[in-house]
Amino acid sequence: FISYRREDSQAAAHSIYQAFKGAFGEDRVIYDVSSIPYGVDFRKHVQTTLADCAGLIAVVGPNWIGANSDGARIQSATDLVRIEVAAAMRLGLRVMPVLIGGSRMPDAEALPDDLQDLPFLNAAPLDFGRDYDAHMARLIAAIRA
Repeated sequence: FISYRREDSQAAAHSIYQAFKGAFGEDRVIYDVSSIPYGVDFRKHVQTTLADCAGLIAVVGPNWIGANSDGARIQSATDLVRIEVAAAMRLGLRVMPVLIGGSRMPDAEALPDDLQDLPFLNAAPLDFGRDYDAHMARLIAAIRA
């Protein structure tokens, strides 16, 4: 399950999806939940979908916290990224943060209670320069392991 914030890391998430699709098969990678039927509770759909997954890739870009005029979007109970990552953590899935664009893991103080453990997870770097292939190969190998 690839979790990402569209306005922050859509291109990177799509690149990860393409690499994973080639490595694991299209039917084994969930990239976008935009196909949720109208009227279906997003939280329940994510929970059901994640229950069939081995893990979640949290693509963390420069604006992953999602700052807006009301503060950090990640603090909102209705933030889709928060719902996805928190659900995966509650289910005990392996959550692998992937840092793009020179991003760093957020401080625990900047996160809501249900994401407090996220900054302590070992994150994988992924740059789109000359090290891209090596970083992607290492990420795929880690998932296979």
